[in-house]
Amino acid sequence: YQIPIPGEERRSWSASLGYRDEESDTSTQKITTIFVGRQRETTEGTLAVGIGAQSGDFEVGDLPGSSTLWYPEIRFTRRQADDLLAPREGWSLQAEARVAPGLGGDVKLAQLR
Repeated sequence: YQIPIPGEERRSWSASLGYRDEESDTSTQKITTIFVGRQRETTEGTLAVGIGAQSGDFEVGDLPGSSTLWYPEIRFTRRQADDLLAPREGWSLQAEARVAPGLGGDVKLAQLR
């Protein structure tokens, strides 16, 4: 969900909520994620900075577990297309980084994607 911030610049507050229930031959997981942040669109792309959280239960083989983590996150997205509403040709790039230092959660994590 996005809430525009008034002004000349293309800025907004953003919030997202997700849930994943996944099962394979060797594992199961039920994970809820939330992200709240601020984003800014420019001609170079969209930059979002905020805080995320992830919590869930999982089972790998016969070993059950659960985890909760809070993390600051930064995302950059850039798209190039011949038509943004009905593209026939173009490309997309997305990069994100998050670090969960173990504060307010039970897991330490550093991720670059």
